[in-house]
Amino acid sequence: MKYVKFVLLFIVSSAFLFANEHSVQEYFDLLNKAKEEKRWEDLLFYSNVIINDFSDSSLAKDTFFYKGVALYNLSDYEPANQSFSEYLKKQYSSEYFHEALEYKFEIANSYKEGKRKRLLNIKKAPKWSSGRDDALAIYDEIISILPNNEIAAQSLFNKAAIFQYFEEYKEAIDSLQQLIRRFPKHALSPKSYLEIGKVYLKQMNPKHQDFSLVDAAELNLSKFELAFPGDKRHQELVDNIHKMTEVYSQGLYEVGYFFEKTKKPNAASIYYSSIVSRFPDTEYGHKAQDGLERIQK
Repeated sequence: MKYVKFVLLFIVSSAFLFANEHSVQEYFDLLNKAKEEKRWEDLLFYSNVIINDFSDSSLAKDTFFYKGVALYNLSDYEPANQSFSEYLKKQYSSEYFHEALEYKFEIANSYKEGKRKRLLNIKKAPKWSSGRDDALAIYDEIISILPNNEIAAQSLFNKAAIFQYFEEYKEAIDSLQQLIRRFPKHALSPKSYLEIGKVYLKQMNPKHQDFSLVDAAELNLSKFELAFPGDKRHQELVDNIHKMTEVYSQGLYEVGYFFEKTKKPNAASIYYSSIVSRFPDTEYGHKAQDGLERIQK
């Protein structure tokens, strides 16, 4: 019986010794070497050893950053983001603070560009689940942590692009206007005005008239000219407003033409006259003038 206990004790002691054949500093040195040589699988292995077996060590606190780097370079974005979040949450060291946020920003950009995350974070599951919400959450996190930093401006601009893609136009405009207010002299500020103009144009529909969009686009143009006098890009906003009035006058014309074809000339004249008085230089302004002449004949 004593012999059996001795054997068991020897086995357990041996397992413990072999499990940690290096000190935490030695593992950390191996980790840094793997990072320098871009051996990402090894970097992930050493990171997990330190995190799991030396969790009380001060070196373990920065290891979450290294683990995130390894996972990012292995294109395993969701657990990489979680590792960077764990590192930032601990706040024991600011050495890699900005770098961790930059990695998170790149992960959000990958989701924005169509990269898929694994369903339920199961490693062998297909990467078909959309990362839209994850990208927005990361951008919001960056904006909250570094509200006046360059990376926050980029995050606001990218958020707007996601909202535009999913036709969430109000949210897109809100993000762009927030960027303009917070970073009025940033290079993305004039671009934000231009994007707002595009968003207004996208919402124009001849079947569903909303002239308030034209008013909003004209106000956006006025603000752009005030903020960036002499900037030739204002012509893009002018052209978009012209396209918007074309769409709006098209809708009015189609209604007027319907009344004309159904032998209701008085109703048709009301619509044609409205177009001619408000949008005389548009394509449908000229068509409306022709319509008035037909009715008079």
